[in-house]
Amino acid sequence: MIVASVVTVPGRTNDLISVLDDLLKSTRLPNFLYVSVSKFYPRLDKSFSEKDLEILENYLKNYPIENRIVFYDIDLGPCLKLLTPIKEHDFSDDDDILIFDDDNGLFPTALECLVNISERCGKSSVYGIMGVSSGNFIHGEYITSGDYYPVDVLGGYRGVLYPVRTIDIGKLEKWVDMFVMGFGEHNMIAMHDDHIFSYYLKFNKIESRVVNVHPKDGLNYWPKPNNNGIFQDSRLNESLKILDKVLLDNNIVL
Repeated sequence: MIVASVVTVPGRTNDLISVLDDLLKSTRLPNFLYVSVSKFYPRLDKSFSEKDLEILENYLKNYPIENRIVFYDIDLGPCLKLLTPIKEHDFSDDDDILIFDDDNGLFPTALECLVNISERCGKSSVYGIMGVSSGNFIHGEYITSGDYYPVDVLGGYRGVLYPVRTIDIGKLEKWVDMFVMGFGEHNMIAMHDDHIFSYYLKFNKIESRVVNVHPKDGLNYWPKPNNNGIFQDSRLNESLKILDKVLLDNNIVL
């Protein structure tokens, strides 16, 4: 079974619906979908409108993939995209979780590609379409040899496949709570789920891999990284510094 999971917040209902429309174009569909909805978004002091909630609920009632909305009173951050299904779903050891973002559609072949390589190369690792290694973007269509390329951080916005056997829910919850507490001391929400999850994997000696795909699949990314890796925005860079400080304060060396 493949369980898909996405998190959304106020103001993104139309974006989310567009992304879920794209999901239906996938060459391989998930069996179940979780949508985590944060009713209140403190970063913008904004709440979900009743109209948007009604639009989303009506859309999902007619959605051809079995689904469930899980409501949270306040925004607990994007880490919910992995925590929600782990807490809410009854998994077997061979199941997979696909996480993605609510403002970037998946390419049609993404899930099929991730599943195929996971089954071929082993469910002891986590797989994505893109990632970052030593500050450089690594995209699947630019890998010229082998089935995958190890990376430091998997980029979640184009989809990441987590074999359930790679996740210990107790360990993951404690790991995420550590960052939630650390960011809370700065009156911020722990945002960088890509880094938080990838660091969890690295700490537990689970490899993060970008899969090898062929350009014919149409994964039209920019082939060259910017000079500073993924993030150039000053607020995001400040947030990444807090993330590193949390690791330092907890005596964690990756």
